[in-house]
Amino acid sequence: MAALKYKEEHNKVGYLLKPTGSDDYHQIIDFLSESHIMYALTSNPIIFDFLVKQFWSTATIRESELGPPAILATIDKTPYTITEALVRSRLQLADDGGVVNLPIL
Repeated sequence: MAALKYKEEHNKVGYLLKPTGSDDYHQIIDFLSESHIMYALTSNPIIFDFLVKQFWSTATIRESELGPPAILATIDKTPYTITEALVRSRLQLADDGGVVNLPIL
């Protein structure tokens, strides 16, 4: 598998403010603001570039035969295991069981 590369343009935060002069987007902004992914879109944590680069330079994938799929990486000699459950928890994706009802207006 090819090495994972760090992209400078990633890790952007979403601004869920209704734009003036563009009423067509208000319904989309309302939907995202009430969505279970709002925190994940708008959280703006301090991210240290050198730690992200260190993480991705050591990252490997644990295949599903060995347990739940995960990203294994080391930062400052400390090993980390990133699973889907951990990501869902940290991003506050309170969607246990997935999206059941998606209203179409």
